[in-house]
Amino acid sequence: MKFHYSCVLLIFFLKLSTAGHAAWAPLAPESDEFDWIQLKSGEWLKGEIRTMYQDDMDFKSDVLGELSLDFDDIIVIRSGRPQMVNISTGKKQAESYRKFIPGGGEEVVTGYLRLEGNEVKVIPEEGGSERTFSRSDVISLTAGEPKEFNYWDAKITLGTNIRKGNVDQGDLLTRTTVRRRTPRSQYYFQYVGNFSQTEDIQTANNHRLTSYHDFFISKDFFWRTANLDFLKDPFRNINNRTTLGTSFGYHIFKKGRLIWDVSGGPGYQYIEYDTVEPGEDEIRRHLTGILLTNYKYELTSRLDIVGNYSFLYAAEDAGGYNFHSDTTLETELLSWMDLDISFIWDFQSDPVSEGTDSEPHKNDYQLITSLGIEF
Repeated sequence: MKFHYSCVLLIFFLKLSTAGHAAWAPLAPESDEFDWIQLKSGEWLKGEIRTMYQDDMDFKSDVLGELSLDFDDIIVIRSGRPQMVNISTGKKQAESYRKFIPGGGEEVVTGYLRLEGNEVKVIPEEGGSERTFSRSDVISLTAGEPKEFNYWDAKITLGTNIRKGNVDQGDLLTRTTVRRRTPRSQYYFQYVGNFSQTEDIQTANNHRLTSYHDFFISKDFFWRTANLDFLKDPFRNINNRTTLGTSFGYHIFKKGRLIWDVSGGPGYQYIEYDTVEPGEDEIRRHLTGILLTNYKYELTSRLDIVGNYSFLYAAEDAGGYNFHSDTTLETELLSWMDLDISFIWDFQSDPVSEGTDSEPHKNDYQLITSLGIEF
């Protein structure tokens, strides 16, 4: 009899313990105007999904700021706003490659996003039936409805240095970056201008424009259909150097805090020099080879390092090969403002002589501190 009572009491306490544990289990947040994400650690994040490319999600939290999240670390997504989701339809990508039609095996679906484990659901905002896909079919996504306004973002950076007294000096640097991103492609435009004057003597006046357009062929490959680079720098004897090319690229690394891609292909270059030695041509045209690489590494939730590098090979009479390096340390001060410290290095193996005693140097360095405003 005592054994029977002991068993009953044991079962009673086990049930009580189980019930208490269930009562303390955390509840999932309800969907609202915010986007909710649950990580493998069990933590819930509240904020806004901005974009996801190469399995890297750009997520903005009012408290934590800008976050870069690895898609593999996310187990639940409940979006409070419509998302444009680029889905692989399962068609053979090889057919798309042969036809040179990027996105030929993809479909963009718009609606509220629900992710549970390996299952993805897209629920239309108004009417229609929900669509269900495998997690591995998600290539990229962009927040918002398919409206042109939702595709664009921009950043304007300004740095100045003014000195008066024993030395009168004024420096001005401006950098404008504009980007259009959709689930299938992205367009990038950047202008960098640098002007400096000391005692009414101009010591710097250079302008650089970079632009390219990418089609996402798959999660790992992209086609840079057009790449444009323009440079004007009288102090390097360059009045107009315009390079136009096309290339194919590959995402080398796209996990966690690091995103890194590389691309390469042929190009055509037009160069107009300010002055040349007697008998030399001021205008030169030739074919080139172009290699580009870009990376972004998230040091902390508010500190990023961004690098953009280009290598261009040309004939010796056109200046030889040149290398452009632009590395920026971005510190988020506010959700819309960054403090940027940039180191820019330009190298040219065989700068063309001006025919004077003042010859262009092979190396050109700039260290710039500026404030950036994001839109």
